[in-house]
Amino acid sequence: MFEAKTNNTLFKSIVDAIKETSTNVTWICSSQGISISSINAAYTSFCIVAMKPDMFDNYECTKPCALGVSLNRY
Repeated sequence: MFEAKTNNTLFKSIVDAIKETSTNVTWICSSQGISISSINAAYTSFCIVAMKPDMFDNYECTKPCALGVSLNRY
C-alpha cells in the first residue's frame, strides 16, 4: 500500500520546477520516502529529488514501488 497526503506548498513547488524541464518522471516510493528522478528530452538536464516521510501530513508505504508520472497533465 502507498499513500501520501500533504498540503505543503514546497511539494507543489518541487513538482512545478521539475515540470519546467521534464514531463515524464519516475517516483520511487519506499518506507524511506519518495525520490523523484527525471531527465529532459535532450538528455542535458537530470534531476533527483528526495522527500522524507516527515514532509507529508500522512505517509505510508508498506511495499516499495516505482510510479511513472506524466507531469504535463498537472
